[in-house]
Amino acid sequence: MADPIQKERSFKRGMIVLIGVLVIVFAGTLAYLYDKNKPREADVYLIPQGYNGPVVVQYWIEGTPELTKDGDHFVFTIPPDGKLDTVTKQPNSGVAQDLYYYVDANGNRTELVYGKDIHGIFLGRDEDDLSGPLTGSFYVGTEQQWQEWNRTKHEEHMKKKKEEPRRYY
Repeated sequence: MADPIQKERSFKRGMIVLIGVLVIVFAGTLAYLYDKNKPREADVYLIPQGYNGPVVVQYWIEGTPELTKDGDHFVFTIPPDGKLDTVTKQPNSGVAQDLYYYVDANGNRTELVYGKDIHGIFLGRDEDDLSGPLTGSFYVGTEQQWQEWNRTKHEEHMKKKKEEPRRYY
């Protein structure tokens, strides 16, 4: 038969360990939520005047230029094809209302509005290549154009998936 004093000590040790684990989990959750929701400086996207379609930014691409900064703002100068590669790691995390502009040949800016001119903001990795680069993207155009483009991309993705050999585990 187990010693009652030994049982009590084991119970107390178990409770201390449990409380310690709960404190660590709680502190980690708070730190994550703070980092995720903290304010950050807005990024500035300079898009060639008249560009319409997806904008794709790939981060951590060796041999490509760093993003420039204007004060605390990262500046993304988007090429005419809408694809920008940068060696810069993912910019600041947090919440901000990024700024989007069309830029003409003289450097004049026309503001674009999220929900009207800018749609479908995404940051992540390609589900087919999770080891690939971190990618940010959005669509420049009307909501109808974005929905049509999105539908077409989804159909292409589904066709590709159907053509892949089935895997059984």
